[in-house]
Amino acid sequence: MPHSILLIDDHPSYCDQLKEEALKHNLLISAFHNLEEGINFLVSNRKIKAVILDGRCLLYKKQADAPKSNFVFHAIQDIEEIQDLKKREIPYCVCSETPEDFSEDLEGIAPIFDKNKPPDEMFEYLIARIKILPELIVRERYPTIFSFADANFNEKDIEILENTSINIESSSQGIIISNLTSIRRLEESFFDLMCVNYLGKAPESFVSGKSNRTKNIYFYFYRQDLLPKFLLNFAELIYKISSKYGNHADLQQTEKYYPERFSASSLLNMLFALYEWGNLLLESLSQLKTKDEKKQ
Repeated sequence: MPHSILLIDDHPSYCDQLKEEALKHNLLISAFHNLEEGINFLVSNRKIKAVILDGRCLLYKKQADAPKSNFVFHAIQDIEEIQDLKKREIPYCVCSETPEDFSEDLEGIAPIFDKNKPPDEMFEYLIARIKILPELIVRERYPTIFSFADANFNEKDIEILENTSINIESSSQGIIISNLTSIRRLEESFFDLMCVNYLGKAPESFVSGKSNRTKNIYFYFYRQDLLPKFLLNFAELIYKISSKYGNHADLQQTEKYYPERFSASSLLNMLFALYEWGNLLLESLSQLKTKDEKKQ
């Protein structure tokens, strides 16, 4: 699968040329001709793994005057803010017709490449940086899990899944609490998904009085002989532990022992086991539908 990168450059012909060259390196470029549109795209698209910046470019779409030389500094500031906001790394570089104009100011900040030279060196740099991104490492570690997530989850839940998988080995109590909270949310999203895609029912239909919707859903799967007992136990453990020590954690209340990173990691692996089960169940449903369609 090609890696997606963002190009912000106000020369359409150069953008088209670079897109063609990028494909030879298994890179897919999305190009925008001003900073405003490019940054908005980056914020809303987690699939973008790196950014190429022009040295001078328009700051916004309807800018009347010439491209600004301070564009690249605004762009780098915006990218770094997104990294903080989204808690992810985004490699970036500058590609300019006059790289010497930026070499001093950007030394130690961003690598600079020459537009007048073949882009192979720039692409090799970006690919090397992308390969060591934490989110790529966890995706390579759990390929079936993220394949299932990409096919079924929304962008926000995929982001939470990536961040939780990245941080799951942390010993920080604050991060452990955040991980447990995320695992609880991911369990809820998963059973809502199974409710809709397998049962064909609205998750809200499982709300009854003060009882929890997610618990009602996974017990329904169990009573229908669809969810094995050991996976029901996993679902219960995730729900109880992540609720008490994640969603409802009270650090002011003294307890002798809080869940540590191994406990959080165990719950995440239990969640992954549920994902594998869900994937098999949805695949079996798809196969049945295919057989029925062939009969018709």
